[in-house]
Amino acid sequence: MKPEFLPDEVLNTYRQEFPHLDQPHYYLNHAAFGVLSNRVNNSINEHLRERNRGVIESFMIDSDIIEQARKKIAKLINAPSSDQIAFVTNTSEGINLIAAGLNWSPGDSVLLNDAEFPSNVYPYQNLRARGVNVRFAPAINGKITSEDLVNAMHNTDRLVGVSAVQFLSGYRINLKKLGEVCADQNKWLIVDGIQAMGNSPVDVQDMQIHGLVSGGLKWLMAPMGIGFVYLSEELMNAISPSYVGWLSVETPWDLFNYEQGLNKTARKFELGGLNVPGIYALNASLDPFLEIGIEHIHAHLLALTDRIAKNIGVPDLTLFTDGTHTERTGILTFNLPDNLNGDILVEALKKLHLTVSHRAGKLRFSPHFYNSVSDIDAAVDIVNHTLNKWDN
Repeated sequence: MKPEFLPDEVLNTYRQEFPHLDQPHYYLNHAAFGVLSNRVNNSINEHLRERNRGVIESFMIDSDIIEQARKKIAKLINAPSSDQIAFVTNTSEGINLIAAGLNWSPGDSVLLNDAEFPSNVYPYQNLRARGVNVRFAPAINGKITSEDLVNAMHNTDRLVGVSAVQFLSGYRINLKKLGEVCADQNKWLIVDGIQAMGNSPVDVQDMQIHGLVSGGLKWLMAPMGIGFVYLSEELMNAISPSYVGWLSVETPWDLFNYEQGLNKTARKFELGGLNVPGIYALNASLDPFLEIGIEHIHAHLLALTDRIAKNIGVPDLTLFTDGTHTERTGILTFNLPDNLNGDILVEALKKLHLTVSHRAGKLRFSPHFYNSVSDIDAAVDIVNHTLNKWDN
């Protein structure tokens, strides 16, 4: 995909949603926490006002919003149906739902890689008690390619778990190639999508993804405590829920029919009362991605990160992020010199109104669609000035 900035008229419309820009605050840390927009805040507050002084029993209104959000998620990822979307509190819960719900046999194995965020590791390691072997393919400089995983596959692997975008390097794996091989070898492809949702196109049908899980707090810019899981029909039917609740069944309001079956959709994984304020927020936060188009947002982020890479003028700050534009996203990471304390640097930058991340001896930038060229130039100037002053 070719890097291309969003038109000024589009940027200016959405920049009004983010008051922190007026401070100014150059927030380039969306790979850690997204910013809540005005429309997200308003959506939450309107819901809470109804619960506080309005209709109070807002169940029917809430149900409409819940289904709206479900449909928006399905559209964003090109799911065949919103019935294949369930709400979860976070990525870890969604991956546990899948890992714990499959029927494993001693000797089965799961293929991961050693550049994963722990959320995409521990749920599978928990299967060791059931005789499942967890295998790790080695990543090289934060990159695990589809070819690497295919070459590492073994006939005992029943599931391949991978992040759509690696959290540290920003490497975007070719899920379409990986999906083709997993489908051909009858392996489940389960994707941690939290670093891709909101910045990169993901098409679960074209990529033949069986399960996709994402929290909403990062690039989707919703609060903590809300996320979703997509399940293919095949995977949904293969999972036996470890937990069920009163909303998991076919007709929840048939209260004394204790023998009814589970819901035929992904709603069977939603046990009871959901995080409704979080869903209101997520429902509102999804709109810009559908309005602008995720492809245009992705191209804008490539252009912004290209500008950062080009203009950082500190010799000791070397690029850790590597790859072509098809392998990159909105994450750009630099190696810090060994003698520099990254935590102290990040705190110093915050005092100058720039927020970025320090991870494992590296400085990570992650702008978003509302960020402009002027934001990037100001942030780069702050970094260059700060580090060059320290060197002297």
